Amino acid sequence: MTEVRAQRMPWRCVADVGAGVGEVPTWDPLTGRLYWLDLYGPTLSAADAAGKFIGRWTLPDMPGSFGLRPDGQGAVVATASGVYDLAFGSGTLARLHEAPYDQSDYRFNDGRCDRQGRLWFGTNRKPRSLKPAGSASFWRLDRDGLSEQFSGITIANGIAFSPAGDTMYIADSPRDEIVVFDYDRSAGKVSGRRTFATVPGGSFPDGAAIDSEGGYWVALFNSARIARFLPSGKLDRVVESPVPQPTMICFGGPGLTTLYLTSARRFLSEAAAASAKLSGGIFACPIDVAGLAEPYVDAAI
Repeated sequence: MTEVRAQRMPWRCVADVGAGVGEVPTWDPLTGRLYWLDLYGPTLSAADAAGKFIGRWTLPDMPGSFGLRPDGQGAVVATASGVYDLAFGSGTLARLHEAPYDQSDYRFNDGRCDRQGRLWFGTNRKPRSLKPAGSASFWRLDRDGLSEQFSGITIANGIAFSPAGDTMYIADSPRDEIVVFDYDRSAGKVSGRRTFATVPGGSFPDGAAIDSEGGYWVALFNSARIARFLPSGKLDRVVESPVPQPTMICFGGPGLTTLYLTSARRFLSEAAAASAKLSGGIFACPIDVAGLAEPYVDAAI
C-alpha cells in the first residue's frame, strides 16, 4: 500500500456504548436506524441517526455478523453456535442452522448479503486451535440452506460486494491482504481469486463497505486508520480513526452521506484505554461520496 497522508475528519461520538468489540454497523433506510454488534456483549443494538438508543437484544453466544430482514422486524444472525432468526419485537431467537464446524476450532466472523439477498458468512480459526492457518472457510445461506463455498483463509473479514454485485471482496486479516473474486450473481458462486490490495504488515484489515463509486473502504484495526481503495486496487485515501481500534464502517443517514464507525476497547492497555476514553463507541462524520444501501436478507430464507 503506497503511503498516503491520513486525512483528519470531523468525527463525533454518537453513542458512547463502550463496546468490547463493536462490529458490523448497518444502516436500515426503511426504519432510519443504525444496528451494530458487541461481540463480547454478546448483543445486537439499534439507535437512530443521531445515536439515540432504541433497543438491545441479547444473543446466545459470540456473534460474527447479521443481515436485516426486509420488513424491518428482525435479523438473521450468525453466532458461534449457529445461525438464528431474531425477532426484534419479542426478542425471540429461533435457530435456523447449527454451527457447521467444530466449535473448539472455529466460529463465524464477518458476513454480508449479496445484492440478491443471499447471506455470506466467513469463519475465524480460533487462536488456540491446532488447525493450520488458512483452514477457515466461507459459507453461503440461501433458500436451499447453508453450504460451504471455499476455504483458504485464517480470519474472514472485509466482506463487500461491488455496486453491480459482480465482484466480491474479502480481507484475510492476519495476512494483511484483501482478495477479490468474480461473482456469478445468478448462481451465487465465486471464481478467479486474486489479490486486490495489501496493507502494511500488522495493520489487520477488518470490516469494510463499498460506496456508490465502487470505492472499497476498510478499517485497519491495528493502524487507527480507514483506507479507501479504487476498483482498480489503487489506494485513494486514508482517514484517521478517532480511536485506536476501528473495526468497521458503513454509510447511513439521509442520502447515505454519513460515515459510521464501530470500534473496540477490549484489547487496549489500561493506559491506552484511559487516554482514549471513547473507545468502543460509535462515531459518525459527513463524507463527500455517497454510500450504497446494504441489501436485505432474502425474505424466503
